Amino acid sequence: MGTYFITGGYGFLGQYIVQAVHDYDAAGELRVLVRRQRKTRLNLDKLDRIQWTRGELTAPASFAEQLKGVDTVIHSAAMVSFKPADRQKVFDANVVGTRNIARAARDAGCKNFVFVSSFSAIEFRPPQVTDETFVPDLGYKERHDIYGYTKRLSELELIEMAGDMRVVILNPTVILGPGSERVDAAMNALRKTPIVPMMDYTNAFVDVRDVARAITLAITKGRSTERYLVSAHNARMVEFTRSIVKYMGQKKTVFALSPAGIQIADGLVALLDLAHLNPGIRRPGLINIDKPCSSEKIRTEMGWVPAYSLDDSIRDSVASALD
Repeated sequence: MGTYFITGGYGFLGQYIVQAVHDYDAAGELRVLVRRQRKTRLNLDKLDRIQWTRGELTAPASFAEQLKGVDTVIHSAAMVSFKPADRQKVFDANVVGTRNIARAARDAGCKNFVFVSSFSAIEFRPPQVTDETFVPDLGYKERHDIYGYTKRLSELELIEMAGDMRVVILNPTVILGPGSERVDAAMNALRKTPIVPMMDYTNAFVDVRDVARAITLAITKGRSTERYLVSAHNARMVEFTRSIVKYMGQKKTVFALSPAGIQIADGLVALLDLAHLNPGIRRPGLINIDKPCSSEKIRTEMGWVPAYSLDDSIRDSVASALD
């Protein structure tokens, strides 16, 4: 029986974490930090042994008391935005927020701290397969990927303050599954056009249910201050998009965008950046990079094996969005 403090419990991944930890420890006590209580896709409000705590990561006094007696903190709350206007908000939520919860956990004597980072905090070096040893250039990240930058900064701070508190870092790749906002947004875009030009790079994917299970493994397994990529499948984006279209029950032409087309799109987004009019669109030239990932480390050290195929994840993501 353990006591767990979970942040981000109302998020897409966070809901599955709460459910997975609840099932993992049948006698455990869960304390979940939220801004406000609301209904969830998984009906978490109907689960027993959960105490909902209202608070803000940027205000440590709002949750410090609830960390007393906690064995394991699972920190999954984060802000994802690529809008230039949101840079400070992303930094405060992801770096300051992580710093606050980690310091409070350490001061309260928590034994374990499981941090949900991202593969955005890892460097890609195509054609090599990415693993945890690929460390990104922070200057580049700060200029072009504020989310990945803040995640990597948070990792470094956690590694520095670990000490007697065991810190395990998980780096999920693109997360799919029932309730996926990414797939829902893709479907909305796909409905608006009969032809679909796509950047055809390799991306890495994992099911939300498999990520949640990896987090329960990290409660007792894995080495402190180490990073673990949580990735199940590498796939080309054109084929991935064709699968979404198939499960939507539609017929559309999905094809690879030419290098010239990518350059034109990249230039247009660059102009938006210069004019300070970018609503959060990332430059295609920065995204169009092969990102195959290896999960050998977490498989070997934690015994994690994904239960869901990529086809399962896409099918279930689309089905939930059509519900």
